[in-house]
Amino acid sequence: MAFAQKLTHWICAVSALTLLLPALAADTEAWKSRSIYQAMTDSFARTDGSKTHACNITAGLYCGGTWRGMIDRLDHIEDMGFDAVMVSPIVKKIEGRVSYGEAYHGYWVQDMYALNPHFGSSEDLLDLSKALHDCGIFLMTDTVINSMAYITNGTSPEGNINFTRLNPFDDPKYFHSYCEITDYDDYPLARKCWTGDDIVPLPDLKMEDKVVQTMLEKWIKETMGKTRFLSKNTV
Repeated sequence: MAFAQKLTHWICAVSALTLLLPALAADTEAWKSRSIYQAMTDSFARTDGSKTHACNITAGLYCGGTWRGMIDRLDHIEDMGFDAVMVSPIVKKIEGRVSYGEAYHGYWVQDMYALNPHFGSSEDLLDLSKALHDCGIFLMTDTVINSMAYITNGTSPEGNINFTRLNPFDDPKYFHSYCEITDYDDYPLARKCWTGDDIVPLPDLKMEDKVVQTMLEKWIKETMGKTRFLSKNTV
């Protein structure tokens, strides 16, 4: 997917998340004055501080970065003059390696009710949130809410997705029917067809569906309430 298309999906996801929980997030005015540093969690810092561990960027594999490792490098972010950080999506992704890598970037969502174990535990994430708060740094989580992910490895996505493995959207009824986006300038087509490809297709959620919207709201409230993650300096 072209960068502009990815950016559009990211903006929609973050905007939707902000609208769903306005009372728990810092308001628009508070964020306007912030300079945001995007930290790719997997490649920012390891727990042990190691800088010599093998990291095959070309192959697109996990490099070992964690939330715990990020805590020890907050001075680096402060020294650059940033007062807000956006981390990679925090939920569990599909496992497995395909021809162009693994889900190190955080965008191939499989289970919205579990954290990505490659990045650390819920305690690690809470500690990162607290450490940032203590430094006066706002925290933003990159978020994917318009699609899930599945590995088909070259097989047509149509009829070959085991939706029961996707949590909580475990049924085809929550998704638009499969179709390929052949023209991103065709808005109706781009809005309802799937992104990804026939290796890692991204089933497209019916964001216009009230049931899907309610499930997303429930996920946000339950997940963030359980982890006590969101605070006034977090979105």
